[in-house]
Amino acid sequence: MIGYATAFTNSSGFQTYLTTDGGDTWTQGASSANMGTIAVGYADETTLFSTGNNQVISKSVDSGNTWTIVRNGTPTFVNLEVAFSDVENGLVSGEDGELLVTHDSGATWSSFSTGYHNFYGLHYKERE
Repeated sequence: MIGYATAFTNSSGFQTYLTTDGGDTWTQGASSANMGTIAVGYADETTLFSTGNNQVISKSVDSGNTWTIVRNGTPTFVNLEVAFSDVENGLVSGEDGELLVTHDSGATWSSFSTGYHNFYGLHYKERE
């Protein structure tokens, strides 16, 4: 079982970590230079999306080895969470109360302002 995590360390800033054995061991992952570093979510086995500072949304199609920024947002604001139901359909939440939706694997995003702030949890219910 594979997993991906981000962490902020006092010594070196944001770091990424990868497990391939269900969390028993972790190795340092790819550079976080082109990725959001607050939350990471899987869209399928090899496609990940990340969110972070300045409302950056990034995408990896190689299990997190390399990242491409797919959306820049407002400086000083943070995107907090990311969830995908499949490789095409996903949600991102921000501290400013904005929810972002994509139906084309992050190529375009629609936004909805909720009037609330700090949505920390997103999840898709599995289809039956």
